[in-house]
Amino acid sequence: MTARVDARKSAGIAGAAILDDVKLAIPSPVTRVAETHPADDTEAVAQLREVLGALVAAVAVPAS
Repeated sequence: MTARVDARKSAGIAGAAILDDVKLAIPSPVTRVAETHPADDTEAVAQLREVLGALVAAVAVPAS
């Protein structure tokens, strides 16, 4: 948890926009990847799609 907090703090100091409500948390990722291919891990895929959608929405430029 400390590394995540430190990374967010450093990114904020560098001027990054921090998306507070966006998280990608995959428990025991090494074990999960060893047991299931990431593309077949429906929970991880769903989380990743949610995160990418939030990132796209955060930087999207409205069409003129």
